[in-house]
Amino acid sequence: MDGILMGVMPLAAGAIVLALGTASLVRNPGLRVSRTFFASMFFAGAFNIALFALLALSDPSSAPVLSKVLMFMAVLAAGANIFLASSLSTWKGESWTRDHPVVVLLAVLAMASAAGVLGSAAAAPGALASPVGTWWFPVLLGAALAGASVWAVYSARRTSTDQYFRRATTWLGAAFMLPAISLSAVFGGGGGIASTLVVSFAPLLSAMVFVYVAVRYRTFTQVPAAAKDSARALLDSMSPGSSILVEGKSTDAAFSMFMSEIGRGGDGLVISRKHPGQVREVVGLESASVLWLCSQPGPGRIDPASLSLLQSTMSDFLRRGKRSVVLLDGLEYLVSENRPDKILRLVYSVKDVVTMSGSKLIVPLDPETLGSKDLAFFEREFKVLRPEPGQAG
Repeated sequence: MDGILMGVMPLAAGAIVLALGTASLVRNPGLRVSRTFFASMFFAGAFNIALFALLALSDPSSAPVLSKVLMFMAVLAAGANIFLASSLSTWKGESWTRDHPVVVLLAVLAMASAAGVLGSAAAAPGALASPVGTWWFPVLLGAALAGASVWAVYSARRTSTDQYFRRATTWLGAAFMLPAISLSAVFGGGGGIASTLVVSFAPLLSAMVFVYVAVRYRTFTQVPAAAKDSARALLDSMSPGSSILVEGKSTDAAFSMFMSEIGRGGDGLVISRKHPGQVREVVGLESASVLWLCSQPGPGRIDPASLSLLQSTMSDFLRRGKRSVVLLDGLEYLVSENRPDKILRLVYSVKDVVTMSGSKLIVPLDPETLGSKDLAFFEREFKVLRPEPGQAG
């Protein structure tokens, strides 16, 4: 009876994370981070259900089989968490995990299979009262999974100076660690009241943290559904290697195009004259990086007079390939702060990178803010779109 009561919380946690992952996928099926989040939540749910079955077990002869399943699912869940953390990585540097998914997937499957085989001797229910056999293996495995998850989240966290994003990844790190701690407590806790509480509450607490991150930071549902339909006509002109000048008084069309690209699995970077908080409020994005064009020094900012830094930042991001898309909001501001020949060199350089890498560049511009000569230059270098009123939503 105690085992059943103790297992109810992992069962509830499994139901919560499965529902959360499904909701994220249904809301944005084309968003890479939503698909990865669903996979992570699926394996986390399977882990929690296996944990419930193990703790509520009445026939000890079935313990080795359930121990195999539990460890197999634990490793798969940890692997999915690492993929999830890499999908949150933004524009600084490369993500080996994201760029070599097949290799990582095969490695995770191999480790999960090995963990399942070695875990068959752990005899979990007995281990709660009296650690026997290979109880040290699942404890060591739990520590390794926690360490891998923390490393993956830290790697994602250090790619951004955005404090909003960094807070979200800090919470994620805690959510990733808790199931691993529970795994260690199941097999190596010794059966005391402390280990019983850890086993019971850790999975449920982890599920609650995932819910908090998903709701508070919208980390796994970045693209509002309305954006997908509102920019569909504009997206028809966004072929790989495109540099688009979106003319109009409003930037809504440009941001709708950008959000839809992200919804298709793209990696996004916004460089804007607006404060990053305002940009995130408008677009509802979390994975995309936001840099602020600001003359005052600080993290996540670029001085509009530092065109060489701006050029290298955009070029490095765009070289990542066809999935990369940059939205430069503030061209008028750059023109007002720099000599025309410097702007020319910036445009030529970034356009060449876009063409060679097959990435995409979106530049909103109010044509009335520039002189006729400057406007004519930009219209000559870019593909010009003039959305009809209301086309962007």
